[in-house]
Amino acid sequence: MKRNLFLLVILSALISITWWFQERGGEIDRAEQEKKELIFDPKEFGGLVSMHFGDVDLYAQDDKFLVGDERIAANPFKIEEMFEALNSLAVVRKLSEKEAQALNANLAFRSQSPIKIFFKTMKRDINFLIGSKLATHSSRFYGKLGDTVLILEDRRPLLEAYNPDDEGDLKQERLRSIFTINPEFFYDTRVFINPIKVAKATFDNPRVRKSVITDFVKKSTTPKPIAGLGYDLEEFNRWASTFEALEAHHIFPKYDAKLLKDLRAQVKVIDAQGSKIDLSLFSGYGSLPGDFVISSESHYLFELGHNHAGIFFQNVQDFWDISFLKPSESLSLFFKSEEKQIELKVLPGQQFEVEMISPLDLEPRRDRLAVFYSLLMTRARYVTDLIDLDYKQHFVLKADKRTVVFGEVPSQWVIVDSVNKLAYYYNKHDFPDLPSELDQYFGSK
Repeated sequence: MKRNLFLLVILSALISITWWFQERGGEIDRAEQEKKELIFDPKEFGGLVSMHFGDVDLYAQDDKFLVGDERIAANPFKIEEMFEALNSLAVVRKLSEKEAQALNANLAFRSQSPIKIFFKTMKRDINFLIGSKLATHSSRFYGKLGDTVLILEDRRPLLEAYNPDDEGDLKQERLRSIFTINPEFFYDTRVFINPIKVAKATFDNPRVRKSVITDFVKKSTTPKPIAGLGYDLEEFNRWASTFEALEAHHIFPKYDAKLLKDLRAQVKVIDAQGSKIDLSLFSGYGSLPGDFVISSESHYLFELGHNHAGIFFQNVQDFWDISFLKPSESLSLFFKSEEKQIELKVLPGQQFEVEMISPLDLEPRRDRLAVFYSLLMTRARYVTDLIDLDYKQHFVLKADKRTVVFGEVPSQWVIVDSVNKLAYYYNKHDFPDLPSELDQYFGSK
């Protein structure tokens, strides 16, 4: 028994040693192969100081990069994209001195075609060229590092569908596009380059009568919701994540504050560390119309993209739960007008279905009832109490144990909940062709 146990231990040890050498050997081989295929390693020359291509100047600063003489922070994702393009180029082999002399340089490195990249390291400057593609291989190109001529292979796959005969041209054009691009491509246009976590925000804009304060930790607002309403907790997360990731379409590293036009809104934020950040939105800059933002923690002027300014115009009710009903697998509805009482069940599955309960001689107009059901489930435009409410009543509705009146005010539909003293408002243009009278939702069989 002891002898068998001893042999088992020896066998296990041999298997472990064999596995270790095989795996370790494989790792060493892969590392050596990767080093062999690497165009050059800046660490061997004391580290990268800067790199230049086309009109782009990139300067290394610790683990980040700055763009141009103005040293504008570079977007790390764009820098990663650029290095991914470089790292996809593997050195297949280096031409010997004899091969390099025999090479037709005018064909391999046409004066108009080479992609030129200049690396500046702590110890030396290095010129790198990406030349013409080889006629014998669709993904291989001539390259030149200093005086050494290389055969390079672009191993980054093409994401779009393509004809195999066009692979080389497409890869060459992809390389050319990133190394001849405008310097602004690399600008970090995020409003918050240093990530923040919003704790509180105060809104000042034409949609609020007085400042709205939102607490994103406690998920609460000042003023508080009207009695009978709660909070839309998802909206707290949606707004905060959108605000924290706010990015400009264009930045102005230098600007004249006197040229900013029409202050439209402000958001004042306190982050999780207690730091205060103020953002102001303007409607123009000089002769340029648009949405322009300045931040108390940045020297730049940010021009937002289309429809990105909406986060400045939050109303306190945007954080309240102002949907009349929640979606469900089925919903029983009871309608009452001066002439009729109708009861039915709605089944809003993949296909909208209506089950008549009474009277059975009516034919439901499913298309119109589907629009009305959508209104019931849609978040209201806003909610008020019933003080001084003047509206036109159309019919009574009972849904989900709540009895309300469906009516209208100018340009809006309204659901009046007298029990909870609430009125829900919906813009008519959001529900085109929605009938007002109960008879219009049904026909005779």
